[in-house]
Amino acid sequence: MGRLAACPHGGVHGRLARRVAAWLDAAARGALLRKVCGVRPGVCAVCVTSYEMVRSHATQLLAQRWQYVVLDEGHKIRNPDAEITQICKRFATAHRLILTGAPIQNKLAELWSLFDFVFPGKLGTLPTFEEQFSIPIGCGTYANASAFKKQTAYQCLLVLRDAMRPYMLRRLKADIDLHLPEKTEKVLFCHLTDEQHDAYERFLDGDLVARVLSKRAHAFAALTGLLKMCNHPHLMTRGENADGRTDDGQAYGAWRLSGKMRELEPILRKWPAEGDRCLV
Repeated sequence: MGRLAACPHGGVHGRLARRVAAWLDAAARGALLRKVCGVRPGVCAVCVTSYEMVRSHATQLLAQRWQYVVLDEGHKIRNPDAEITQICKRFATAHRLILTGAPIQNKLAELWSLFDFVFPGKLGTLPTFEEQFSIPIGCGTYANASAFKKQTAYQCLLVLRDAMRPYMLRRLKADIDLHLPEKTEKVLFCHLTDEQHDAYERFLDGDLVARVLSKRAHAFAALTGLLKMCNHPHLMTRGENADGRTDDGQAYGAWRLSGKMRELEPILRKWPAEGDRCLV
């Protein structure tokens, strides 16, 4: 039986694929979906894929019996009703593992969805879980909750914690021996450049803002435009011309046109000179 690891497309997917490729011989390295799913019993096969591919090739992947199924960024299946959640819970495997940096979800139903993949049925069905845990715990968090409801919520939390604890491995900051200096924060206020201010004025007088104010467009679209404007005015244009310049003759993406970059430029010159490193 093979091993399946599902993870978001991008850097994590690439790193996992490269590491797994180093473990396999040349023949297995070129195997992909069809060959992995058709591997004979007793031969190790590892399939690293993305959630999008799991959704697209669900029929083929679900037909295979997997020894292990590992979900990276497990919060992808936090929605119990999502298609990808339903697909992942149908995998034929005796060993399930979820990796996530956010094990405490915003809603208890999301926590149930993750745990129901690891140990199907342990916490009951979703309606049962909500009746026994979600509703009592939620009622105990209200500001006007009675002492009885608060005590009931606390007892439900203890029962839920004890039911889940044997199946959870948590890594705390105290477990990581990192000798880092104490974090300090300093807020720098960045002013708009003249180009950003002009773009801001044109945006406010534009068709999109008018449609938002008349409730014919979603306000989020306008907020996204303002966010782009605060970063760089060229983010509001369609792009550069063939000569690498915009319609106003400026070099596309010129850093001096951004108020944030003007504040960042002296910092990037100062810190390396002092022996410090910087991550932007």
